[in-house]
This record gives sequence, C-alpha cells and structure tokens, in this order.
Amino acid sequence: MEKNQKIIIVGLGNVGKEYEGSRHNAGFTLVDELQKNWSTSDWKEEKSLKAFISKGEFNSKNVILVKPTTFMNLSGEAVVLVTNYYKIEPENLWVCYDDLDLPLGKIRLRKDGSAGTHNGMKSIQELYPSKTFPRLRIGIESRGEEFGVPEQMNTSDFVLRRFTDKEKSVIELGIQNGAKAIELALKEGMASAMNQYN
Repeated sequence: MEKNQKIIIVGLGNVGKEYEGSRHNAGFTLVDELQKNWSTSDWKEEKSLKAFISKGEFNSKNVILVKPTTFMNLSGEAVVLVTNYYKIEPENLWVCYDDLDLPLGKIRLRKDGSAGTHNGMKSIQELYPSKTFPRLRIGIESRGEEFGVPEQMNTSDFVLRRFTDKEKSVIELGIQNGAKAIELALKEGMASAMNQYN
C-alpha cells in the first residue's frame, strides 16, 4: 500500500444507548478500539454521510473510521455515501462486523466473501458496487453450557443482548486481536495477517 493512501474502516452496529455493548455492536466496539489505539479524532456525526466519523493516521496511511447511524439493516446507505465522498476504491474499504457462525471471540479476516445471514452486510452488498472488499468478522456465538447462555435462545434476542461478565474477557480479547489483525494487514499485507490471526 502506498504512502498517504486513504483507508476506510467501517464498524457495523446500531446507534443508541439501548444497543451499546450488545453482541450486534461488536463492529462498533472494534472501530472504537482502533480509534483509541491510533488516537484518531473524536467521533463526529456527519449527517450528510449518515455516519459518525473519526480521522487520523496509521502507518503513513490516512484512516477514516466509520460508524453508520442508519441502524444495521441499512448500513449500505452509509457505506455508499462515505466511500463516494472520500473516493475510496473497494480494496481500501474494510468492514468489521459480528458473526454468529464463529465462536465467541474468534476472528476471521477475508479479502472478500458472501454476506451470509448478516443483515448489515446484505445491505452493503446490495448497494455497494463491488463485492470484493476486505472484511473482519468477530465471533459472538456463545449459546450453550460453557457460558450459561440458553442454547435455544431466539437469535434476534440473542444478538441484541449484552455480554455477560463471563463472556466479557473473551470478547475483549477478540476485539483486541481484531484490531491487531487490521494493523498487521495494513503494515505487512492481508496474507500475513490472515496467517497469524485466522
């Protein structure tokens, strides 16, 4: 990646106090971690872009962190507005989001892929002109005996629940690893980061 390249990293989630710290907001939590690690600017709501924006630098690259204000199911609207405004190529758009198909705290970095069952990603892939952009998935599945979460809990209720005390240390480590994986990918390339963290 050349110097002064613009990188956009979007974390998916739902805005509002009632959703803070919920499983479905793992993408928000990850970009908050990057904002803290990289000392980027304070979050500022840009109504015309339907997103909160934080800007800064990492590894000689201009980074723009994004939290859509559209709510999860319309995330694609914000992604299209932000990428058009900043004139970003698909390979420089990163999307971070929660994934029920991964165990709690596990991460997966990919160059592209399908949206799976994730409504935020479905919205992006419906509206954004390219399906080929990097994404980082953060595992949130913890139903079962290990964490004492009812196995049969309804999925929509489950993803909007906050993490229990027992789960917090696991997801926090996953978020930290996700941030490190993105940092390594921006420094040494996607293959290096995938080898180390997937």
